[in-house]
Amino acid sequence: MSRLRQRFVDSRATVKGSAVKDGGQSAVTKFKRTLSWLARSQVFHSIVHLLRSRALRSRLERLCELEKPDIVHALRIPYEGVTALDVHNDIPVVLSTWGSDFVPQASSDPLLARWIRRRLHRASGYQYDAHEDLLRAGQYGLDARVPALYAAGNFGVDLELFFVEQRGPMRTVVYPRRATPNSNFRGFVAAAISLQSLPNTRFIGVGLASIQADMESEFGRDAVARLTLTGNLSRKEMAELMRSADVVVSPTFWDGTPLTVLEALASGARVVAGDLAELRELQSQGLAIDLINAGDTTAIASGIRRALEAVSVTAEQTVLPAPFNRAANVSRVTDFYTRVLLASKSA
Repeated sequence: MSRLRQRFVDSRATVKGSAVKDGGQSAVTKFKRTLSWLARSQVFHSIVHLLRSRALRSRLERLCELEKPDIVHALRIPYEGVTALDVHNDIPVVLSTWGSDFVPQASSDPLLARWIRRRLHRASGYQYDAHEDLLRAGQYGLDARVPALYAAGNFGVDLELFFVEQRGPMRTVVYPRRATPNSNFRGFVAAAISLQSLPNTRFIGVGLASIQADMESEFGRDAVARLTLTGNLSRKEMAELMRSADVVVSPTFWDGTPLTVLEALASGARVVAGDLAELRELQSQGLAIDLINAGDTTAIASGIRRALEAVSVTAEQTVLPAPFNRAANVSRVTDFYTRVLLASKSA
């Protein structure tokens, strides 16, 4: 479900309205445009999942009867979380939220918000990657007494993949976030084009190959041709790219604690990022993060320029706090599950 959900979220950013007038459209074109609109509609996806919820709940109930788990951990609210909380058995349910689960998904969808409010009080534990989400969860009905765990997405950075390597002579600027609605990928492309005169510098946009034609229409084919726009990368490929990066650009409008930012820091890169509360906290701890207005192309370009000027010859790995280190999180998560089980037995 998470994979399908992510495809939906990505589609909202990659589809751009055409300038064709209704009068000039065939019935087939109108039908395709209607399907495209539905694919990008948050409420539509909630309705579809609501219609499928009984079947999904039954599948989960059968799986629980077969496997007899101690805990069910739903890794997103839409829609694993509401499905797991709908199952009536004695198995504790732990719920996770990441980045945009509450804002903007639940906040922009009355149906999903109502669904969450009717279910969230049943959660036996809660894991989150933004302190503001703990407050939001309480507003949606989470019992303040349930065990909670603050940890980064995917439970932190795998330091066996993300570490410092010797940089080459070419300076590398990486945008790692694909064409997602919560990140200003167009602003990155525009900023990179404005900085193309910088010597020995290459700009790489991960996951932007699918919208290259749109970018060429907007910025010109020759300008875009001087950038490297890739498809989606495997974890190994992303790690190799991060280890080569001098600067990583993450111009996010909303998010929790972006895992790509943490991976960049672990790989010794300097980060230019949108002004998020969690990143302000990391910046205050001395981490190499320059926070900018994610909606301002000039600010993105200026941030990249400053970061490149500050890049040292020898990159240094950032020591990440325990909530962002996957190895350290093993014991933290184990302790969290233990607390959930004890709390459930005493309830």
